[in-house]
Amino acid sequence: MTTYELLSILEEQFPGWNRDGVRGLLRYVDVAQKALCMVPAEQLLLFDDLTGELPALPTTSGLYAYFTAPEVSFVDEVLLEAQSLNGGGIQDYGNLAYRKPEYRSISGVTYVRVPYIRTWPATDSTNAKILFTRDPGTSTLYKLRSYRRPATLDSDSIELTIPPPYDELYLLPATGKLIEGVNHGNYIEARASLIREFKPLMWEAFNLGEQGQDNEPEDRGF
Repeated sequence: MTTYELLSILEEQFPGWNRDGVRGLLRYVDVAQKALCMVPAEQLLLFDDLTGELPALPTTSGLYAYFTAPEVSFVDEVLLEAQSLNGGGIQDYGNLAYRKPEYRSISGVTYVRVPYIRTWPATDSTNAKILFTRDPGTSTLYKLRSYRRPATLDSDSIELTIPPPYDELYLLPATGKLIEGVNHGNYIEARASLIREFKPLMWEAFNLGEQGQDNEPEDRGF
């Protein structure tokens, strides 16, 4: 379903509402889609199209704060390929080499979680942010476990981020719930109900299919 088609259905369901404006339908489709897509789901996980790996985060010695690319909604973790810890030149970051490593296996590549990092999600006016609390050094070895930001729906010609059939199954009724909340003066409760009812379903749908994850336990020698 296109954004235009979804708005046409909402116009029929909610007479008197316009597509655009402060009380426009498009605004609430955008709000609902962003709420449903704010999940660490496999189908939203970002990869570098040229390498097939997680996107790199180039760092500079002495610089602790970094902003991501605009397409990032939020960063779950900063990782290093496990093999890079051997001679990679940054194995002393926060005494990483002396910590019990936390491994992640993603699409056939084994990573180690980098500790001591803070992250902030993207907002309407700023990109997602990463703050190292130890000097990351000058490197191209850090990788981001980050998730795709949904499209901002400021026109009915913009494609929905939520694909069929979930645009009709979840996004449409979720938007309707918000509009009913405005109509009945209980918008806050309507939004809470959206998060409670539809967000878990959308998270499950975004995790369907083969995602290249290795869930076998790794031998730690104990």
